[in-house]
Amino acid sequence: MDIRPILLALGRASDDFDHVLKSSGDNADISKLRRGDLILRKLLIPGKKLYHAGIYCGENEVIQFTTTGHTAQTQTSPSSSSCSSSNCSSYTNEHGLVDKISVKKFISGQFFRVYRLKKGPPENISQKMKEAMDDNQDYHLVDNNCLHFALRILGLSPGPMPESPPQDTDVEMEEHTPLAR
Repeated sequence: MDIRPILLALGRASDDFDHVLKSSGDNADISKLRRGDLILRKLLIPGKKLYHAGIYCGENEVIQFTTTGHTAQTQTSPSSSSCSSSNCSSYTNEHGLVDKISVKKFISGQFFRVYRLKKGPPENISQKMKEAMDDNQDYHLVDNNCLHFALRILGLSPGPMPESPPQDTDVEMEEHTPLAR
């Protein structure tokens, strides 16, 4: 099982990335950002260490994949899912939205981390971002979320996220250190 998406969603990363910047809000020096950097912004969910992912495009823009909030028509019925009817609603497919926003809006004054691929971004990253703007995929919290989208742009193929996080989720990463699995 590929646990890279869950590690990144928890604010950590895999051997593929270096941790290059950590900030507690708008005080970050965003001039250090490079095209292809993965930016993870903390979500405001009490008691949870989850992040929203986007890719820095250059020119002060971040490409992101979010949900429109409108439920998508799917081929699978709720009865075929492993969740009970009382908690399935948070995992249903919704129409996805790909857009670009400014770095400042993406960060929104929240804690964020920046990761950079050790091997550098793919040579065709500009083309991948351009194609992604016309992407018409459904958003799914577990199977196709913002992090899956970002990893695909970076040329990494994420698998589905595991149903539960790894046991060592309280470990914090130090700034400017190589990331470990």
